[in-house]
Order: sequence, then C-alpha cells, then structure tokens
Amino acid sequence: MQALALKRNVVKPFICILLFIFCSSSVADDLQERLNWFSEAQWGLSAEIKSANNARLSELMKDLGELWLRRDGALGSEVAPFITEIVAEEPSIVFVWFKDHPKDFTAFVKDIQYSVFTDYNGEEDAVKELDLLRKKAISACKTLMLSSKSTEIVELAKAFDFELNGVAVRTID
Repeated sequence: MQALALKRNVVKPFICILLFIFCSSSVADDLQERLNWFSEAQWGLSAEIKSANNARLSELMKDLGELWLRRDGALGSEVAPFITEIVAEEPSIVFVWFKDHPKDFTAFVKDIQYSVFTDYNGEEDAVKELDLLRKKAISACKTLMLSSKSTEIVELAKAFDFELNGVAVRTID
C-alpha cells in the first residue's frame, strides 16, 4: 500500500510537469502562429478592418488582443493602431474583449498617445490620418456610451473617450 502511495506521489508531479510543458508549447505555438499571421496581414489590415463585418472584426480583435497580451514595446505599438481602428468601426467589440482583461485595458489606454497618436516619421499625411482616426474613435465611443445597456462597456468607452480627448497627434522628426 505504501509503495502505491509513493508511486502516486512520484507520478503526480511528473504528470504535472508534462502538462505544463505541453501547455507551454501549445501557447508558444499559438503565439508564433499569431505573430506570423500579423506579420503577413498587417499591410492590408486597415482595409480589412474597414470592410469587415462584426463577426470578422471579433476574430481580428481576438487575434490582436492576444498579441496585445503578450506584447513587448515594439509589438504593442504595432498592434495598438489596429485595435483603435476597430474601436472606430465597432467599439463594443474591443470593449467586450478588454472587459475580460482590465489591466491590459488600462495599459492600452495609458500608452495610446505613444503607441498610436505619435508619428515618428514626420509625414504630414500620416498626421492627418491619425487625427481622423482619433476623431472617429471619439465619435464611436460617444455613440456607444449612448446606446449600450452594459454599464461595464460604457465605463470602458468613457475611459477611452476621456483619454482620446486628452491626446493630440504629435510628430517626431
């Protein structure tokens, strides 16, 4: 009987280690898959966001959101503009996703000036596009705040709207 108990105590941690390795590998594969997708899709992603239906926007937000969760400095700045574009098209999709990730929403909002609304290339057309995106996102947030029945979603929209009203498009040459 003691041998069986000892065997269970040895096997249980071993199984846990194997599960951890398997799950870690699966998460890493999933992240690599999303990074590969983003690397290829980013050049046409703005056009896809503008023409996508809500189901496709939800899929895009899930992929972008997962990348946002695992961001480093550069990845966050690459993903954030596309998330903001989805806000401009259908803000509830973004806020429903961020509702389950409140700390990441706070980071997204806090970094919005630098990750989205700063033009690092000094291009006049980019500045105009970013200002238009900011205005469209503000308008979309205001519309959502008036129409949503979810107080959680409205609070997220208010927080984002407040931050958007406090930023201006900046240019760094």
